[in-house]
Amino acid sequence: MSYVNIKALVDVVAVLSNDQLEGNVYILDTNKLKGSSKEGTIYLETAVEKNDIILWSTYGLEVESYVKICDIQVNETYLSKPTEEYYQGTNIQYWTSTVKKVPTQNIPYSIHFEVGNTTTLFATKSNGPSVKSVTNS
Repeated sequence: MSYVNIKALVDVVAVLSNDQLEGNVYILDTNKLKGSSKEGTIYLETAVEKNDIILWSTYGLEVESYVKICDIQVNETYLSKPTEEYYQGTNIQYWTSTVKKVPTQNIPYSIHFEVGNTTTLFATKSNGPSVKSVTNS
């Protein structure tokens, strides 16, 4: 079991200007040495092993911009239902999920963001980020 951190860097101004995430969100993880690929894109493929704990968090490219993950939808055959948590004594949010079963192919998931002061929720597409097996990298 190890921790896999996934960070989504959101260009809030660009998302609101273009009304889309694609090309305006940069997703990275800490598992490149185990085979993660497509880092820095919305199509990140995170290599995982059974019992790995995934931690998602987000940051706005502009310091004063607002962005928050409001939901993460996963295939619960492979990942436990993500839960929202906060670092103790702070309002800094992150989400966690545990790998229940290693996928034999890429299994996509969707991240839903609140961006800026709009009521519109922005979500990654069904072909967006995914998890895959370390051994199938």
